[in-house]
Amino acid sequence: IAKSLGMSKSTVQRFCKEQVFDMRKFKVSVLLGGFRTEEYIHAVSEHHAIRITKAKYGDSARNIIAMIQ
Repeated sequence: IAKSLGMSKSTVQRFCKEQVFDMRKFKVSVLLGGFRTEEYIHAVSEHHAIRITKAKYGDSARNIIAMIQ
């Protein structure tokens, strides 16, 4: 995780100990190969839910919408 964030391991550990993130449930709607699919994802924000979806489906994901539930 530290390498992907461009931080040292100790910095990430310190940051994670100090921060408490409230995970919320989002309904994410995504266009995959011409079909609209919906799923529920736990994330910190709408942007985070969209980034998780992009990471999961890659370039095939289009028109991603996240709504808090």
